[in-house]
Amino acid sequence: MEKQKNISSSSIIDLKAELFRKQEEFKQQKLQSSSTSYVKSRPVEKKSTVWSKQNVGVLQRAQKDLESKAEDENEYEKSRKALEKKSKLYEQISKGGGIPEEDGSKVFLVDFQKKVIDNLLEERNKQRDEKGHTLSKDEQILTKFTVGNRLSQANRLGYPYVVVIGKSAIDEEPKYELQDIYNKTTDFLSSSQIISKLSQIKTT
Repeated sequence: MEKQKNISSSSIIDLKAELFRKQEEFKQQKLQSSSTSYVKSRPVEKKSTVWSKQNVGVLQRAQKDLESKAEDENEYEKSRKALEKKSKLYEQISKGGGIPEEDGSKVFLVDFQKKVIDNLLEERNKQRDEKGHTLSKDEQILTKFTVGNRLSQANRLGYPYVVVIGKSAIDEEPKYELQDIYNKTTDFLSSSQIISKLSQIKTT
């Protein structure tokens, strides 16, 4: 029993001595390291999660979508400008402002004058149908027959003149064909000349 106590007490003393020695070494190392250099901590690497990883194709698809959208907007803008230009041209021609020759072409595949007259007649007939209006005999004759037939009917109806608006109506200085029913003559006059001539007619 005494032997065991001696061993245990001596071993405790040895352990204390060893612990003291290690503590002194640690203090020395700490003093040396603090005086010469700093110890940097190792950066902690963040683990990548499922949400932090980006799909490789997502950015490419987004870029293609942006390019496609830009192209569509350009095409839409071009179409809109072309339609606006055609609309202005149609309005200019239909109002008798003349046909512009910006492209050097004098030929149009659309008879704008006929379209304007047809539209006016259609609108007038539509309004009359809505009001329940019927055409008079004179109106039926003038709307039913062609220009040639109107000339023969003008004498019967007592009209002294028939004004025929043709291709010259869209020239820079419009001239209208005025046919004298009684004298069998044809003149090409401006609108002011026609008004002057009509004002000379004596009504009975």
